[in-house]
Amino acid sequence: AYILTVIDTFTRFTLHWQVGYTMRTRQVKQAWEEIITDYLQSADLLRKGVHIEVRNDNGPQFGSKIIRAFFEENHLTRFSHIRIHLRKMAMLRASMLSCLQR
Repeated sequence: AYILTVIDTFTRFTLHWQVGYTMRTRQVKQAWEEIITDYLQSADLLRKGVHIEVRNDNGPQFGSKIIRAFFEENHLTRFSHIRIHLRKMAMLRASMLSCLQR
């Protein structure tokens, strides 16, 4: 099963969520169409110059040509997380902690 959750990271408000046995491009696009209609357009964010950044994992449904074109048409910037091996993550965390302790 898959869970698609769209959260406003500024307010921590859940804009959309859905559960399914599949998570296809059309489902992601439909979710964003609802978010744009229900939240972004009503707040008139485009006219106000608010920059919307979408962060997602590297699933193919997020990187498809359809979604990339849809985001571009709707002035949404897509940012994909870079996969980091757990060992490298532990090394980065240890390095950050040692810098903070100085």
